[in-house]
Amino acid sequence: MKKISILLIVLCVMFGVSGCKKGEEEKTKEITFSLYSNSSTGYIWFYEVDQEGIIKIEGSYDSGSCPDDVEGCGGKEVYHITGLKEGKVTLSMRYQFNNDESKVESTAIYEFTVDKDLNITETHSGTYFDKNK
Repeated sequence: MKKISILLIVLCVMFGVSGCKKGEEEKTKEITFSLYSNSSTGYIWFYEVDQEGIIKIEGSYDSGSCPDDVEGCGGKEVYHITGLKEGKVTLSMRYQFNNDESKVESTAIYEFTVDKDLNITETHSGTYFDKNK
């Protein structure tokens, strides 16, 4: 029994103590994720939340290694999510042509929970659907 305990301690140290804390989620004030985007095609990401006022969403475009003078080269939309008040919210995103909901190429759905201290956790990992795959 002593050998097993020592082995578990050694494994915890090797893989990081945080891996040994079952059931504890990492607390964070911001979640960041990115989605492929290419604005030169006329397609852009639109989003909706099922409850207003729980999260704040800030986005920016990252062209990555794409030179500024090259048309048609894609990049990614980077979103920063922070909590405004306690609650749960679903963020639904759609990659569509201009503002035409009949021309949706992809969707992404995320669920977030904000606690009383405004820590935010992703309670449902992002689900990304691409019509082209």
